[in-house]
Amino acid sequence: MKKNLKWVILTFFIIGIVFLFFLNNYSKNAKKETSKEEPEELIFKEEKEETNKKDNQKENVFVDIKGAIANPGVYELEQNKKVIDVVNLAGGFLENANTQTINLAKKVTNEMVIIIYTNEEIKLAMTEEKTAKVIDNTCVCPVLKNDACINKNETKKDKATSNEQETITEPININTATVSDFDKLPGIGASKAESIVQYREKNGPFQKIEDLKEISGIGDALFEKIKDYITI
Repeated sequence: MKKNLKWVILTFFIIGIVFLFFLNNYSKNAKKETSKEEPEELIFKEEKEETNKKDNQKENVFVDIKGAIANPGVYELEQNKKVIDVVNLAGGFLENANTQTINLAKKVTNEMVIIIYTNEEIKLAMTEEKTAKVIDNTCVCPVLKNDACINKNETKKDKATSNEQETITEPININTATVSDFDKLPGIGASKAESIVQYREKNGPFQKIEDLKEISGIGDALFEKIKDYITI
């Protein structure tokens, strides 16, 4: 009886040891699996946060608005906003602001510069070429480019040649204009300008602007280019 009891106790002892061995291995494996999963989850979370951070950076732009505006400065806003949204953020236009040269519906871009000119500045730019200057298709300050200016397409009243010429702000009177005045007209060089003055001195004042076609070298095509710039 005592001998059988010993075998029973020994058997349970062995079973206990085997059970503890398997339990210990199971715990170690479970910890390994957990340690593998946690870094992956952490990396995914960090990548997601970095992506969200980049997305937020893409959504916002910084715009510098200057000139005849209530509160000039740099403003942060979403990239799908318009120039008018920047104007509103900056408190709106001042009373003497000129909006004719500004495209209020233009979409803003990062580091964009918006300059709101006054009516006086625009007037001076067109007559005396001071402060702001209109050059062909774009609007340029003495130092900074105004990114919000309206781009003007070529029309009959724009320069008709690729050569740089002086901006004509008002029609030229062909009965009083000098050689240098005529030289400003598109397609009229120094030679043709001299011919116009000589013709006028010889034949008297022009009766109508179409009389210019009587001068050698000024045909219908050239007359169409200059007719909007001249008067009598």
